[in-house]
Amino acid sequence: MREMLDLLQRCDDSDGIIGGLIHHSLGLLKKVGENHLDLGMKDRAKLFKLFLKEAAQTSPRGLV
Repeated sequence: MREMLDLLQRCDDSDGIIGGLIHHSLGLLKKVGENHLDLGMKDRAKLFKLFLKEAAQTSPRGLV
């Protein structure tokens, strides 16, 4: 995700390909969270913290 946001800062995405990939990636993360209910609470908490950490590091420059 971080790499895609960096790329988005440096290129013309008027056709929406990169934005579409980011949208698709977020959808996959949502599916992981919804469909892996068999994970224990401890593992789910670790996964959630990992997502939050990555999200905090991937803020596009100039939008924070």
